[in-house]
Amino acid sequence: MLLASDGSTTLLLEALTGGKLTVDVLCQGRASARDFPPEIPGSIGVGAESELLVRRSRLRTASGESISKNLVVARQGNHSPMLSLLSNTRAPLGRGLVSLGLSQSRHIVATGEDLWDDSSGSAEPCAYKAYVLVEQGDPLLYIHEKFNPMYVPLKEASCCS
Repeated sequence: MLLASDGSTTLLLEALTGGKLTVDVLCQGRASARDFPPEIPGSIGVGAESELLVRRSRLRTASGESISKNLVVARQGNHSPMLSLLSNTRAPLGRGLVSLGLSQSRHIVATGEDLWDDSSGSAEPCAYKAYVLVEQGDPLLYIHEKFNPMYVPLKEASCCS
């Protein structure tokens, strides 16, 4: 259900864990579109010469356990209120999107298997979802989410069974 949903992943993860999630923004800044596979900037309508806004974060439970690791890539130069949410480093993006009440949709571009690397340096297979957030027909954000396999077991994820 999590991988097939075109709704708020944050709200689904909060329902799964039974509590509010907090965000840790690990890094945020600008990067060249050339730093990414071409399908990422292409999915938000920019070419290889463009500069992008990039945010890497994780959502964690009240006990501090990471439940998802997220990459958000945004076009610059758009004045959507959606982009202002990236500057809020204390609230999960999904919760902010809900609070804006904007007409937006998510177009899933991929689901599958990735690697979940933990603090010990080991990695195990995990499920991921990548999608584009669209506001009034305008693709604004590319989002790639990896899910902690302790919460979203790979064998139960609809992408990977």
